Amino acid sequence: MVHSKDFVTNDTVQTGAFAISGTLAALKAAAQGQGPKQLRFALGYAGWSAGQLEQEIQENAWMVAPGTHEIVFRTTPELMWDAAF
Repeated sequence: MVHSKDFVTNDTVQTGAFAISGTLAALKAAAQGQGPKQLRFALGYAGWSAGQLEQEIQENAWMVAPGTHEIVFRTTPELMWDAAF
């Protein structure tokens, strides 16, 4: 889950204005109201070979835009693409 930086566990990765946690314990804390104040949960898998993502970004196969709290936490999923674009 991507979340606000007001919640940290041993596995939490903090980057810029956001934090990311992916353990069952973090999910349980969120479900019990003891997790971050803001979160966005996603389930899925994507895998790349070494250097593949960087190469795809250089080839403009991905649109890269800065994330903001407004887009990540306050925009409905169906409007996120337009808001980021």
